[in-house]
Amino acid sequence: MDNDKLFRLFQKLQDPPFQCINRKRKIRSIPKFSIDCCTFTANRRSGFIEYDPFLLEFLNEEQIVWILLHEEGHMRFQFERIDWNDNPVNNNDINTPDDSHRSEYNADMYAARKMLENFPDLKAYEIMERAVMANCYCNPKSFFCFLKKWLKKVCNALKFLSFESTHPPMSVRIKKTKEFYEENVLKNQ
Repeated sequence: MDNDKLFRLFQKLQDPPFQCINRKRKIRSIPKFSIDCCTFTANRRSGFIEYDPFLLEFLNEEQIVWILLHEEGHMRFQFERIDWNDNPVNNNDINTPDDSHRSEYNADMYAARKMLENFPDLKAYEIMERAVMANCYCNPKSFFCFLKKWLKKVCNALKFLSFESTHPPMSVRIKKTKEFYEENVLKNQ
């Protein structure tokens, strides 16, 4: 996928009939000197959903839809104080690894819910797993990316005073997403 297709897909998810991404939301490529690479991210400082254009060659449209919805879940949680199920959030601060895990699960569930509502033939947990693998293919392509990811881990360790990952294990996230999907598909049958 190229940048133009990504921007059209982003716009499609903002417009009717989908309206899964806030119309005020913007997307841009990650600035050159960011410590992020081979990723999409909800930038809390800029308010943009940011992405590494290099990663696009490893993702298909379904994977990018899931990732964009996941990042929108972060934006809703962090900026608008709304959880994945449209309930108000009292505490959206991310000061500990547990807070970060809560934000990740929230973003996963938002993406899973929106995919189930708008793309019922797609299984969000399978797409999520393939998107993670695409990220693994992207990372080794650049030693600079490896250094930036290492620096980000050090920064997170200093921020949280812990070497615990700021993301819960992918296997747990995929399992929770699959359980959500299966539970809600059974309800709709």
